Amino acid sequence: MNRAELDDNAPDHDPADSDQVPEEYQNMSEVEMEGFLADAIEAYAEDQDIPNVRTVPFSRAGLLTRDSGLVIRIGENEYQVRILRTD
Repeated sequence: MNRAELDDNAPDHDPADSDQVPEEYQNMSEVEMEGFLADAIEAYAEDQDIPNVRTVPFSRAGLLTRDSGLVIRIGENEYQVRILRTD
């Protein structure tokens, strides 16, 4: 999916409208966000029949960091996504 397709599929509501967000998601920690994103990535890959997608939290990937984040592997490609709560 390219950027234009992502924009076309974006919800029409204002993401800042927090009264529509269930309470359990409003105060997620960085570690909880890790799990949320990992589940979302893996579900998307399964739904789109994308093989060989794997997500691993930084804490289990052997990275020398205290940051939260994910190592995402798609086939032979690897990405690192750092998660930082900004409020």
